[in-house]
Amino acid sequence: MTILLIQFLDLSPGLKNYFLYKKHIGEPKILTESLWKEIPKNFEKLRTTYLFNNYGPIFLSLDYFIGTHGIQKTDIVLSASLPRSKAALARYGLAKKIYYEKKLPADTAYIVDNLGHLKQIKYYLKNTDTGFFLRDDFWLALPGKKHKMSINDLRELEKITFNNFEINKNYELNFSEKNKYLGFGWSHNFSNTGVWSEGNLSFLLFSLDNLNKNDLKLTLNIETFKGNNNKNFNLEIYFNDKLKNSINLNKNRNIKNIYIDLDYNEIDKENIIIFKFNNLKSPLDTFSSPDARKLGILLKSLKITKK
Repeated sequence: MTILLIQFLDLSPGLKNYFLYKKHIGEPKILTESLWKEIPKNFEKLRTTYLFNNYGPIFLSLDYFIGTHGIQKTDIVLSASLPRSKAALARYGLAKKIYYEKKLPADTAYIVDNLGHLKQIKYYLKNTDTGFFLRDDFWLALPGKKHKMSINDLRELEKITFNNFEINKNYELNFSEKNKYLGFGWSHNFSNTGVWSEGNLSFLLFSLDNLNKNDLKLTLNIETFKGNNNKNFNLEIYFNDKLKNSINLNKNRNIKNIYIDLDYNEIDKENIIIFKFNNLKSPLDTFSSPDARKLGILLKSLKITKK
């Protein structure tokens, strides 16, 4: 009995906060912009451009809106368990649709997860009817709604440009800086240096200024995913859609650096390096961990120099 009394006294502050003061319930965020009310009228689904296994980062800002405005389907949820493989496939499918089809699903409104995604969507969908809207600190990409963009939307979107790479500077990459150079197809390295390519397509976005008509050399410092023993574990690297290198990563497991020549006449104001992978395996596929991400290379750093 004494033990139960001590335990009750120990728990009583928490119980009081939970049942009496209800401190576990935060004040709902009310989204005031009228555009939010139009989403359930025009779109069947509300999704994010980067589906986590458990999408907590923005849920607490959108939960009240989702729960009170008749959203039919969404992947912006808090869940005790969500199949990691399905979340991964959703990420890969969206990257393919944007790159190959140059469009978003017509029935889906998208909350853009980060500025890297926004830069890539803007680049590939610039000639479509996709509208981009900055509302309540969220960027939304809405198919078929370009005509609804305000002058302020157009002005804010114009500010979204590729970050510049300086010549002779070494850039270490980290997933926490995904707003800068990372487009679709990248994932974390558990807070360590480097980013993992994830899925069949990965994109690096950057601009180059003051080149003075010099040809350049790009050096990528990498590690391969050692858990993949497929004979045709291949990587093709494209610079602005021109094939620059093709590597069998199974036969080159210990490769540390990849070198790519960039001819001056191939360089644009905004540039994209595209990594295309074949025959990927995830740690889940090899039974080494429950990690369902299909990994290719760990990109640690890069450097651009004059030839």
